[in-house]
Amino acid sequence: LGRVIHYNKRINAFEVVFFPQITADNSDIFESAVSPIDQQGNIWIFIKNEAFCYNVRTLEGRSIQLDTPRDSITYSAIVSRDDSTLFIGGKGGMYTGSIKGDSISIRPMEELQSRLIDANTLYYHSPSQTLLIGSEDKGIYAYKEQTKEVIHYENILTDVRVTKIIPSNNENEVLFSTNAACIYRMG
Repeated sequence: LGRVIHYNKRINAFEVVFFPQITADNSDIFESAVSPIDQQGNIWIFIKNEAFCYNVRTLEGRSIQLDTPRDSITYSAIVSRDDSTLFIGGKGGMYTGSIKGDSISIRPMEELQSRLIDANTLYYHSPSQTLLIGSEDKGIYAYKEQTKEVIHYENILTDVRVTKIIPSNNENEVLFSTNAACIYRMG
């Protein structure tokens, strides 16, 4: 749980490159979330009330202090906006994480809290400053940071689980997949 594994093509084998020290009471695999590699080369790992950061460029990992206790929150998705802000999806809510040194202060995103979104996957589109949220069973939401506008694409897949959102080759489009084994393009 929480390991970062790297494929070493020189020896044709997988190697564990980061294995965080998780306390005994935080060993529940069902309460964990991992981010994709962000622009700074970080992989963020949340396991219950602990957080870890592993940098693929420096090959260093560290423990991060969560300033806000999260006993009642189950995190399910993490994505980085920049080197000081994370967007964090949880069961029943969305949060921002402000990174300062070796600590993260977590706060609810008020604009999204009333919608009770169970975020399954997140993607941040930097050029448009838009956070795309793939939900457990309500389709896709877009949160436009500059205007604080929330758009729910109600006619797109409201009864399936959005499992992944990634950029396409066209910077104005994303691809998303579902638990129904389908891949869709949205632009």
